[in-house]
Amino acid sequence: MISNINSSPTTLLTCAITSAMQNWHDKTPKPFQIETCAHVLKSSCDTTIKGPHPILLVRSTGGGKSAIRDCIGFCLRGVVLTIVPLLSLAADQTHKMRVIIKQAGLQTNDVVCAYNLDTIRSADGNARLQAMLRTIKPNGRQTIFLFSSPQKLTASTSWQKLIHDLVLFNSLSLVACDECHLFASQGMEFREEFSKLKQVLFDVIKKGVSCIPVLFITATASEVMVSDLEALTSLVFNTPYDLLWPCNIMGVQRRNVFIDLLVTESPLRRIKAVLQSITLSTEGNTMKAVVYSNSLKRVQNMVKQCRAMLNDLQRKGDIVVIHGALFREQKFHHTEEFVKSDSKEVANIRGSEREISFAPRMLFATSGSANAGLDCSEITTVVRDGFPPTIQDLVQEMGRAARRPNASASTDTVTICISFGGFVSLLFRIYVIPIIEQMKRESEIIQLQKENESNQSVSSINNQTGNEIQTVRRTSHTSSTKLSLEELQHRQY
Repeated sequence: MISNINSSPTTLLTCAITSAMQNWHDKTPKPFQIETCAHVLKSSCDTTIKGPHPILLVRSTGGGKSAIRDCIGFCLRGVVLTIVPLLSLAADQTHKMRVIIKQAGLQTNDVVCAYNLDTIRSADGNARLQAMLRTIKPNGRQTIFLFSSPQKLTASTSWQKLIHDLVLFNSLSLVACDECHLFASQGMEFREEFSKLKQVLFDVIKKGVSCIPVLFITATASEVMVSDLEALTSLVFNTPYDLLWPCNIMGVQRRNVFIDLLVTESPLRRIKAVLQSITLSTEGNTMKAVVYSNSLKRVQNMVKQCRAMLNDLQRKGDIVVIHGALFREQKFHHTEEFVKSDSKEVANIRGSEREISFAPRMLFATSGSANAGLDCSEITTVVRDGFPPTIQDLVQEMGRAARRPNASASTDTVTICISFGGFVSLLFRIYVIPIIEQMKRESEIIQLQKENESNQSVSSINNQTGNEIQTVRRTSHTSSTKLSLEELQHRQY
């Protein structure tokens, strides 16, 4: 349970949240979900708060973060805006939202709708949606979920004007920022576009006449990330009440998975063996694997070897490649090809048609290009070539293999294949570099102390010299005064 919420929800509010969660997701909410929803709903009704109220929610993968946002939006009604850094993640969340709406039977009369703004490219489509959103009343029956990337809002003046109108007429009930760690220090690629939202979104919300909760959602957080979010948005978290960790320890939250660290002479050979075992397994038709590497050249080499392996095994498998040099639309397309359900090809063999599955599916990606927003319940194995640049990268990559609903730590594995030289470098990073940095800090402190002592001694010498000079000046002044008096007396005589 969350231990840093200032007050527990009342019985009436608990019943309302439980009913909303059961009607919405057909699930009984967990205690932390009830407390988080109650905390956000109470803040939205607080008349002493004007404008944005930032709240940070950190939960593990599959921990029910999206259900909290959905339940809050369903209870508040109005327009719920979710900022998503990845196009593939926005498309996936919009699709899941529409499935939930259909299953809950709320699609009639447009009571609840979901739109992905990045997929609406025509001017007429944007104009029709904006006209419909301007008819949403703050206390009405409709709930509209909008999913958008930062660049969509910052590049369109019409959407900026719409946000201003929604805030002015009190129709914007909730703003959520999913995978917010990508906007902070752990995702430098997204900082520039997210910083533009300060003027377009967050500064506009400050002009609101009522409280608008701003829910930041992530599974990877740190104190540095919180400071970065505050600097980028000019919003201040009311610590500790608005930092909703499952405990008071600030850090990462992931479901437990096994990590196999293989130190080998040839990492690529071991990675090929792991992928071959997946291909030959009986569940190969549904299993998917993700392979990460720090080098694009090594990714291309592994792809070449795996294609040859599939040809030798006479398997028609999919191989998807994602790296930083691709355009966002290309990354989105490749991610969709990997995440979607099993593709099949109808082949004519000896006069009869037979479906041939494209299995298994393998995704090869460079570090940081596909370690967040890749939500697929069929991923069973994550393989890594070399150790990742940061612990945050490793945590996000582990989360790709922790999304199967009936899996456990024994069935989902993360394998890190590292060479002997890489292992030595890893030990050097873990044990030697901290000692060197500590020695540098101590040397800098000693040097600073010496400089202070030197400055104090110089200042003392200068003060002493100055006193001696003043004494000499007083003596010369006194002698000159005496001399002038003697001359004056002599002249009088």
